[in-house]
Amino acid sequence: MEYDFELDYVKKQIHERKATKVLIQLPEGLKKYGKEILDELSTVCDPVLSADPCFGACDIVTMLGYLTIHFGHSEFNHPNTKNQPVIYVNVKSSKNVIPVVEKALPQLGKKVGIITTAQHVHTIPEVKEFLKRNGKEAFTGKGKGFATQEAQILGCDVNSALAVAKDVDCFLYIGSGRFHPIGMSGKTAKPVIQANPYSGEVSLMKPEAWDKEMHIRKEKAHKAETYAIITCSKPGQHFSDISYIRKKLEAKGKKAYTINLNLITPNVLDYLPFDAFVITACPRIVLDDWKNYKKPILLPGEID
Repeated sequence: MEYDFELDYVKKQIHERKATKVLIQLPEGLKKYGKEILDELSTVCDPVLSADPCFGACDIVTMLGYLTIHFGHSEFNHPNTKNQPVIYVNVKSSKNVIPVVEKALPQLGKKVGIITTAQHVHTIPEVKEFLKRNGKEAFTGKGKGFATQEAQILGCDVNSALAVAKDVDCFLYIGSGRFHPIGMSGKTAKPVIQANPYSGEVSLMKPEAWDKEMHIRKEKAHKAETYAIITCSKPGQHFSDISYIRKKLEAKGKKAYTINLNLITPNVLDYLPFDAFVITACPRIVLDDWKNYKKPILLPGEID
């Protein structure tokens, strides 16, 4: 496997907790390894694979009487997910990140903040040393939000980047996808150079991209008369206080409703009888997928 699922560690945890029934949870990109994991763990327990979509450490599934093994993310520092019968396994990638970091060197400034996801956190010391050898000053930070590791960010938590934003010229993001870098660029107001170790590609994300896309979303929502504020009952995505969102909408002369929805898709929202939506669950739905929706979708902070 190109990832380390730490199955010996998992087996040890299952044994120590005397678990006989285990629920396996994998993010979409790792579900292809589900059969191998089931085969391996079936020697020590009765494993069940959750086939529902999993979008992050916030998206925990539990079953009565089962121990959940959540692969692909580190522990999510949220009060609603604490004390759950869950074991988190980072799933380290075996990809050598140095070639793509070397490719990114010409686009990096003198002072570089390094940010990545759980799969590549273990490469940070090597990356820092490589950058120093090439005349760069490398910085990493640790936030006080949902992410629990040094230099780690989530799509909804860039506090590790914010912790060093004042010290750096730019950020080097090691990972795939645009959800993390566009959010980080928008919130830190610094350019983000993305080094994708899977594709070998290097790309630049400027803060203006966040501003431009937010402006388009807000323009699309301008004529909407009825809004649905979407809440989510997933423990890590539960947003308890939506009263201020309703007040902001009503102050603009809009009619606001509240609905609960755990799997948000274009087909569902297009069918519902509302003109626009405010998503209080995962921000990825708005930041990554807004172009896929016929009706306007906004983040709570985009209502002004």
